[in-house]
Amino acid sequence: MATIQYKTFGEILVDMIDRMSTQGSNITDFSIGSPTRTLLEAFADELDKNWYGLRRLDRAAFVETAIAAGLDSHAPTFGLERMADTGSVVTLQFIRTPNGPLVVPAGSLASTNTGLIFSTVAEGTFGAGVGTVNIQASCLSAGTETNVPANTITVLLSVPMGVTGVTNPAPAAGGTGDESDEQLRARIIAIWGVLALGVKESYESWARAADSDVTKATAVGQLTASNSVTVFICGPSGTASAPLIATVQAYLDHRRPLTADVTAQTATFVNVDVTATIYSDGSKAAGALENEVEAALTTFLGWRMWVMGVDVTMADLIATMASVDGVQDVVMSVPSSNIVLGDGELPNPNTINLTVEE
Repeated sequence: MATIQYKTFGEILVDMIDRMSTQGSNITDFSIGSPTRTLLEAFADELDKNWYGLRRLDRAAFVETAIAAGLDSHAPTFGLERMADTGSVVTLQFIRTPNGPLVVPAGSLASTNTGLIFSTVAEGTFGAGVGTVNIQASCLSAGTETNVPANTITVLLSVPMGVTGVTNPAPAAGGTGDESDEQLRARIIAIWGVLALGVKESYESWARAADSDVTKATAVGQLTASNSVTVFICGPSGTASAPLIATVQAYLDHRRPLTADVTAQTATFVNVDVTATIYSDGSKAAGALENEVEAALTTFLGWRMWVMGVDVTMADLIATMASVDGVQDVVMSVPSSNIVLGDGELPNPNTINLTVEE
């Protein structure tokens, strides 16, 4: 990056006086208040203002040096924007004298002694004879100051009759301040690295950036700037909802090359059934060993850690079961062959039937 040597008002004035003094000028009075110096000072002041404007333009032109609104102007180029401050979330525990069922509606309000107000985001119900109910709430204000300590939200503002108290057993969390220049700059610079990786990684990064609910993204197809690409995504629970797909599609359309045909769609889940006989070494009870092997299979087949389109092999399933402490041998009858997964497909552990023998 080129560096411009800017001058201050004083440096400009000295340079002009030196130049006139060394060029054989008949003007020799440059003392403060003299007509010549006053005229030169006026020129120097205007030049200093121009230098100041150039400094600001120069600084704003580069992500590395831009600040405030200047840095904000760079962010959309990379599909980003400065993140605003957010309020915290917390679990409120409402208290009453045990009686019949009582509903605490969404939007019920409680606050700290300092005036930070929290509103329940869903309704909760006291069961018959139950004296407490826990309900998630969010702060109506924003900023890190909303991350209040435990047992500080104790003022009831708007709750049904019969509710006598409220508290927050755990601290409120998640409140953030406005994203700083350095935080936004770091995110922009990080995107440079992603874009440099190639088309596939760019599509996948964009899909994840489109919405925080996108938990997995894989781009497949003819991954060039002028061909068809499908970006398979997962939502928080696996299958992506129609609104989430629409959000990702819009985000991709705004960033894709003009000649590329890009489609966002949900990943699909293929049921994996396992039937096997587990031979125990006798070190554990049969029920406990069965539960551990089933848990190992469920973890192994979990979609969050699986790479889309990677086959589920018999060898891997047997090895997973055999790796559990206490298993001496494994004989598996289902599946009887490898389970082939295509583009955008992930395994879903379905029916697991295990028999433990010694």
